[in-house]
Amino acid sequence: MADIENDNRTAKSHPEKVRKRFRNSPHTESHTLRFLNSNFGLFLLTSVFLSVFSWGYHQWTAYLTKKQEDSKAYQQISLEIVNRLKYVEEMETPFQYDERRLIQESLFGFNPSANVNPSYIRHYSAMFPEYQQRSLPSLIWEIEKLSSPGRRSQLQVARQKAELVEGYLGRLEYSEISGTHKGPDKTIGIFALSDDDRSKFKNEVLEYLKFLEEPAYDLPN
Repeated sequence: MADIENDNRTAKSHPEKVRKRFRNSPHTESHTLRFLNSNFGLFLLTSVFLSVFSWGYHQWTAYLTKKQEDSKAYQQISLEIVNRLKYVEEMETPFQYDERRLIQESLFGFNPSANVNPSYIRHYSAMFPEYQQRSLPSLIWEIEKLSSPGRRSQLQVARQKAELVEGYLGRLEYSEISGTHKGPDKTIGIFALSDDDRSKFKNEVLEYLKFLEEPAYDLPN
């Protein structure tokens, strides 16, 4: 009882001291807490949370979308490269005259709108039209960008080797053999590399491109 009476006397004689003690009490709400508990404070907190959540969700969905697009591009380009290598590998053995155009177009790409040849002449047809005009080295460069760092060095070497094909294409030797239906003199035009060039082409080029014949259907990590 004496303590209560002392507090009452203190409150009457020193009101400012009491108010200061009350303000410093741990049970008293701070200005920040009172603001956050207000309607405007709650509205502000909700707005900030929604903004951060929306930004995070957008970043995540954008990441997933790009990953799906990269995976699809990787699969398509890998298959396109496999298709082109089938023509490039024909240079390992003698081939007929008409095949040279297909090999050249599989290496450099082909623009159908620029074609002025008769319709019966065969041209390279890409597996995916969007890559029709792309060169073989540029396609290898595309999957090089999409691949893991550990695989890029191998693809870089493959791209450099693919660029050497043009030189061998220019060293093809033309000859004619007896045929039954091609030329008016019943001969068939043949292109072939010399024995020395054929061996170099196999060891210096094809050996470094073989792994590309097994397309990857999943984007490497």
